[in-house]
Amino acid sequence: AIGRNGRPDFMDRIVTLFLLTAPRLIKELEIASEAVEIAALHRASHSLRPCSATVGALSLATLCEALETLARSGSVPNPTARVAAIAREYKRVEAALIGSVAD
Repeated sequence: AIGRNGRPDFMDRIVTLFLLTAPRLIKELEIASEAVEIAALHRASHSLRPCSATVGALSLATLCEALETLARSGSVPNPTARVAAIAREYKRVEAALIGSVAD
């Protein structure tokens, strides 16, 4: 619906921006999880969550929200596994979005 209102490329731009931004945030999450930097986990998951939701990646947004909530509480059990799940889900989302932009 957004694309039909005179800007057919709008959603393609949003998806492209997500695909350019998300890998940096995933990398930040990976580094923070290895160092168990709770504040950095919170910051990156807080940034990635709404971006994911905007492009319709609700399962990715949910994983980010869970990590964000834990980090906000000050304790993230098994951060490496949680971030690995986010990274796997991002790869799945990335493949789907690349296919949608190519169409």
